[in-house]
Amino acid sequence: MVWYTPSMRKCLCGCGSTTNRSYVSGHNLRNLKRTDAHKSAIASALRIAWRTKRKRLPIGTRRKDAGGYIVVKMVSGQGRWALEHVLVIERALRRKLTKREIVHHINGDRSDNRRSNLFLCRDRAHHNRVHRTQDRALRQMLEAGLVRFRWGRYEAVLSGRCGHDNIGRIAEISYRTYHQWTWC
Repeated sequence: MVWYTPSMRKCLCGCGSTTNRSYVSGHNLRNLKRTDAHKSAIASALRIAWRTKRKRLPIGTRRKDAGGYIVVKMVSGQGRWALEHVLVIERALRRKLTKREIVHHINGDRSDNRRSNLFLCRDRAHHNRVHRTQDRALRQMLEAGLVRFRWGRYEAVLSGRCGHDNIGRIAEISYRTYHQWTWC
């Protein structure tokens, strides 16, 4: 139901709507003649305003995203950002990754993108297997007393003695599945 008061009148664009102004919001543009010169002048003004409104980061800028991964700016303006660990692997392989391939951070640090810390998994199932072996190795190190959980954190227990019975087996497991440890 439209309330009509004496201060309200019909919109001047001819749509028949009632308003307390001359036009309903935005309707004044309906009668505006838009020539090509007018459109290009508005477009160039908007481009200038867009460039000066905020500082654009240069290509190659690195930042950490919400997931903890490092991303790199690839295209100027509003262009795309690429995951740095994917770029490192692609450069090493000299090809683009397929949609199924996943890059795994060996030490679990998502911001450590050294080539020696990255492992290419062929698909999601392979990546899940890698994580299961990592979890298994951590469990075994916890049981052997090489790692402990205190105050909400995992800590390596590195002591001066090397007499532990399972040290060779645990070190072998951790080397293959987690990352290289130096004992003693």
